[in-house]
Amino acid sequence: MKFTIEEFLSKLPQPANETWKDGVYFTTAIRREGVSLEFFAPRGTDYQTSHDEDEFYFIVRGSGELIVENDRFTCAVGDAFLCQNGFSITSRTSPPTLQHGQFSFNGYLAQM
Repeated sequence: MKFTIEEFLSKLPQPANETWKDGVYFTTAIRREGVSLEFFAPRGTDYQTSHDEDEFYFIVRGSGELIVENDRFTCAVGDAFLCQNGFSITSRTSPPTLQHGQFSFNGYLAQM
C-alpha cells in the first residue's frame, strides 16, 4: 500500500469532539492486528494522552518540540522518535507546522 502526506491532509481536520476541541488532527491510514499507521498534524493544543502500545513518530514536515514524559526534544523533518507503551507524548509548534506519522505496535518492542 502507498500513502501520501497530501492524502492524509485532505482528511483533516475531522470534526471537534469533547477531547479535541479545535478539531481532530489525526487520521488512521491502516489498522491491522498488531500494527497501525496514523498521521497527526497538530494545531493549537495537543490533547494526546499516554498510549497502550509502543509508537514511532516520524517527522515528515515542519519543526517543533516533542515532549515525551518530562524529556523535551527539538524535532525537524527526518527525525524519528520512540514513545514507549504508557509514556505520555505531546507536541508544540509555533506556527503549527509539525506533521508526523505514527507507526504503532501492540505490545513491547522486545516481543517482536
